Amino acid sequence: MLIDRFYEKVKADKVIGYIVTHHHFYVKQALPNIYQRINKVATKHGDRFPYMIKVLELFTAICADLNLHMEKEERVLFPHIKELYALSNRQDQHAINANYIEHPIHVMEAEHEHVGNLLHEIRRLTNNYTAPDNACTTFRVCLAELKEFEEDLHQHVHLENNILFPVIDKIVSKKTV
Repeated sequence: MLIDRFYEKVKADKVIGYIVTHHHFYVKQALPNIYQRINKVATKHGDRFPYMIKVLELFTAICADLNLHMEKEERVLFPHIKELYALSNRQDQHAINANYIEHPIHVMEAEHEHVGNLLHEIRRLTNNYTAPDNACTTFRVCLAELKEFEEDLHQHVHLENNILFPVIDKIVSKKTV
């Protein structure tokens, strides 16, 4: 992908800045709006579309998981990455304890996979976000937002797992204790 090659040449702090200002901002804005619509659909139409009650349950878990996940990234992981990246750019001769960064990265990757599995289940339950023929506008908007949310999350996770984290792994492997 063109964006992959672009980010491989950009500094880690710039990638982190993009993730926070673009993806984290989007997630923080979208979660309550999507939750509100899913809740409305599940409450009003759950008797005819019981799978939406399960979608509400899954999305509620996603909200809780992602809010905590982003907080950990912004308060712990990203500052650690910026610190390591700065050390590597100064060609500081100090060794790096690999656990300092590898453990938080592994935790984030596991959380990415967990939320991805929850969204996969939502996609399955909603037949790939397909609204029933007799669905109201709110139902249709809700499913379109869920689809957009999943697409954004895939881009977000890709930037972290496949662009940012490998760069940090290379830095750590060169300077581990």
